[in-house]
Order: sequence, then C-alpha cells, then structure tokens
Amino acid sequence: MDLLHIGRILLEKLGYRVIAATSPHEAIDVVKERGRELSLLITDMIMPGMSGIDLIKKVKECAPQVRFILSSGYGVGPLRGDKEMEFLEKPYTIETLAAKIKKVLGKV
Repeated sequence: MDLLHIGRILLEKLGYRVIAATSPHEAIDVVKERGRELSLLITDMIMPGMSGIDLIKKVKECAPQVRFILSSGYGVGPLRGDKEMEFLEKPYTIETLAAKIKKVLGKV
C-alpha cells in the first residue's frame, strides 16, 4: 500500500472527504476543475516534477480560499510567517495530523 492510499484512509477515518492526486500536475487539474469545493491541500515538500511550495503557489492562483499543510522530514525553513500554510514534520501520527488540520481550518 502506498503513502497516498494510506493518507487517504487516515483522512477519511477522520471524517474528511478526500480527493487524492498522484502528482502535482494532477493536483492542479483537480483544483482547476473543482477548486470551489476545496478547503485544504496537504502536500509534500519534495515531489517529482514540482516542489510542494511551487504547487501551493499555483493552487493559490486558482483557488485563493484553499489553506495548506506542507509536510517534510527536512525541516520548516521557508514557511515562517505564511499564515495560509502550516508545516507538518514527518513522521507524524493521526493525532498530530488531525490537530494540524483543525488548526489550519480554524476549528481550534
């Protein structure tokens, strides 16, 4: 089972409706098609073809209401001061993921 599938299962277990994308370019296509439905994007810092930060910049252009969680095992660096984005350090538990989502969506 791959990480994308596991992530989807965890998020659905927490009660969220999930649209999973297998690449940054697929995620952008989803945002272009369904952007109004979206409230949160969770992405990795390092992905094939595009960084998580570049993906976030592109998504902001199409769907400015979307909030973001950027995950990495390499540290927080470029996120300091961005109020639309939170950092989630790997590895994380379902509890820390749930808490971060609630914080980002303003439910804390």
